[in-house]
Amino acid sequence: MTKTLSTQAPAALAARIDHLAQAEGRNRSQVVIAALEFWAQLSPEAHFAIGRIQAMSEELRVCLARQVERDALDVQFAALRDRIVTSLTVPDDLARQLDADADDDAFLDAAVAAVAAEQAEDRGPARMAR
Repeated sequence: MTKTLSTQAPAALAARIDHLAQAEGRNRSQVVIAALEFWAQLSPEAHFAIGRIQAMSEELRVCLARQVERDALDVQFAALRDRIVTSLTVPDDLARQLDADADDDAFLDAAVAAVAAEQAEDRGPARMAR
């Protein structure tokens, strides 16, 4: 079940939303509902803090937006990394190196080692002797 929500927005905000919608291949309503769903997941304390930041200065609003962007990309990267790790066939000794707290260098080292081991297996003893 859905319910209609309507509001008035400043022309500049409406233009930014229209631009986002066009760039993302969505309609205005889809962009607005995505923003509202995100906002509704935040705690009341976050709402209060964001309101205070918005009241302080444009510079702080931009700083907050950039921080949210960085955090979103970090979360996306970690999720993709975890999906890759779980899809790899990794020898047990390398799998132990890839725990949830492994840094990116450890992850890349283990991935390179896993690929090298897989390639060596594919070649077999006869090919490796050549």
